[in-house]
Amino acid sequence: MKDTIGHDTRGAELLVTQAVEGIYRVERETATIGYVVCAGRVYVALSGPVYNTAVEVAQCLDLETAAERVARA
Repeated sequence: MKDTIGHDTRGAELLVTQAVEGIYRVERETATIGYVVCAGRVYVALSGPVYNTAVEVAQCLDLETAAERVARA
């Protein structure tokens, strides 16, 4: 799955790809900018290009909002 979720404030496309079950990669143009983890009913937005060192920036109730929060971080 690779879906365009929307655009960031600069107009660049945000792409969301399922990396593994429950973890989504958020990309701007060709660069990974963060991840979204599905934790029950909550989507946890993580900012950073490497999953192991990405930092939590938000908790949201839907994938689209979480991806947008990654882009704003």
